[in-house]
Amino acid sequence: MIRISTCVLWIAFSITVAATQAEAGDPPGMAETPDVDIIGIHWKARLILEELELVRLEIGGAASEPPPVTFSNVRLHEIQFAALVTLKKADRLCFEYSRRRFDDSVYDQPEIGLDRIGTTIDLVLDRLQRVKVELGITDEAAASRLPVGQIEYSEILNLLGTGNRKINMLLAKPFAPADVFQEVTQAVAHAAGVLAAYPGFERIGADPTFERRKRPADVYNRLLECFKELEFISAEANIPMVRIHVTGGKIDTVEPGDVYDIAALIASELALLKSRTGGDGKVIRTVYPGRKLPSHVYQRVGILQQQLSRIRSASRRNPGRIQ
Repeated sequence: MIRISTCVLWIAFSITVAATQAEAGDPPGMAETPDVDIIGIHWKARLILEELELVRLEIGGAASEPPPVTFSNVRLHEIQFAALVTLKKADRLCFEYSRRRFDDSVYDQPEIGLDRIGTTIDLVLDRLQRVKVELGITDEAAASRLPVGQIEYSEILNLLGTGNRKINMLLAKPFAPADVFQEVTQAVAHAAGVLAAYPGFERIGADPTFERRKRPADVYNRLLECFKELEFISAEANIPMVRIHVTGGKIDTVEPGDVYDIAALIASELALLKSRTGGDGKVIRTVYPGRKLPSHVYQRVGILQQQLSRIRSASRRNPGRIQ
């Protein structure tokens, strides 16, 4: 049995990060287990799920279904993105019980590394421990370390994705379309930054036609179409990219919190792409847009689709611009 100690480290990270030399040397989706950090990160990601289960049982919450997608061909960049999304959701959950707010500059620094990912996950565990204290939970989370062998980066990303969905189910104030709208706006801003490397191409076009009665699933599917376009762009530039695998029949049940996760991933990938055209991958602050409907988000994703189409056309005409 493992007792989670309160972590008091405060280190800043960014959901949207620039590529680094350290990441350039990452193997494609695989880490050797002699690297103890990866073993520890994998173990702590499993502890997050155990802690969330203790909270769920205490409050009588419903069990969550597995996420609608899984990932492969994962790099450190995506693990850090997911850890920061988990931290953002854990911060909200912690605030609901403790009324304590945390410094949001924790999301703003463009740095990456196994140690920083591990510390981000420590912060998540700290938030969950605070929730347990408020609920009077004395049970201890337990997760055994895996034996020596190999741990794929994708295993860690998928564990964090499961944790993100579990937190969605525990929140009294779940992530809403307005939260997703902000993430898509970040993606649009990063896409405009990529297009800035191609003079003569419009960076942000006009809003597409507003379509009523859209559901979170409609937005999710449109974001998946954007992701496919990103895959084409990355492949043509010989840049490795995470792959998404849809688990059949579950997208129709997605909630805004699920849509948020995929929107944040796309924003993160575009920030990385922008850094490869000479821009930076720093987080772009967005203003809370007020209440939004899924239809508003769907329309905003339409702008992103237009941009990705232009990026693909521009990169074909100017090969080598994306390094």
